[in-house]
Amino acid sequence: MSPTTEDLRTAIADELATLEPMTDVVGRARVAGRRRLRRRRTFRAGASAAAVAVVAGLGYAAVDNDPPAAPDVATDATARSPRPPADPRRTTAEEAVARAMASPRITEQAWLDAFAATWEALLPRRFGGVTLTREPGSAPLLRTVSGAPRLDSWLTIGGYEGPRADQPGTSGCAGLRQVAAEADFRWDVTDCVDGTIAGELDYLADREFTVGGNQSDNPGRGRHGAGVLVVGDNFFLEWGVQAVGPDAEVGLTADEMATMLEDPLFLHLAEVGTRYFAERPDEPSIVRQVDPTWPLS
Repeated sequence: MSPTTEDLRTAIADELATLEPMTDVVGRARVAGRRRLRRRRTFRAGASAAAVAVVAGLGYAAVDNDPPAAPDVATDATARSPRPPADPRRTTAEEAVARAMASPRITEQAWLDAFAATWEALLPRRFGGVTLTREPGSAPLLRTVSGAPRLDSWLTIGGYEGPRADQPGTSGCAGLRQVAAEADFRWDVTDCVDGTIAGELDYLADREFTVGGNQSDNPGRGRHGAGVLVVGDNFFLEWGVQAVGPDAEVGLTADEMATMLEDPLFLHLAEVGTRYFAERPDEPSIVRQVDPTWPLS
């Protein structure tokens, strides 16, 4: 297989530790991105007023028809529109999260139920929901029902020791691209968005193509992937996405992943996940590490 998530995470951290101070281009990108998104919101508001009579009967099916924002735009949570709250999938997800939080000890099944229901509510409708897959000895995966191709997804949360600035993802898309350019294997960042959530969590969502180096199980073998890093104080979330099938590209953009992260429903899931992974149940999917703490009050 190609470099694993942990290989890439280690490579990012090692490379960042050796880099000279870099020009802060992320701030400029964030300002430009906010201007662009403000213009887009103004345009959509005018278009909605003119077309309300036409779309009144279409309901929720039209939500995912909005064009995605341009890649590589750093933005904040206020720049995206939340999904309508009437979707029954959101109600199901909120109930699953509430049940998990109410448990004296969150079991693996309760966590997976909350994870699956939340991502089914947040994923673009073209993926048709998710199912749970699990091979013997492997961590559980969520697989989309449809999509071209279908996607496998997993999520882990851990804690860390040391300065927050040393964690992968805190340097934004510019830092990631610099690290990728200096890696000792081919690592192309094809789509990237960074920003903050609730003013406290830094996130980085990207799609990439990697070709395994000498340290990988299959040197020279290329693989498409995508993922998200979310970093807070003593909080590190990794969400991985892989297309089902050889040489398949991930059909979920960095902007779409960022929109999911910035939804309040994601924060509820992340809080449940923080407690679940900190409790360290005796399931084989848990990696022993520093206990995470939920960074938001």
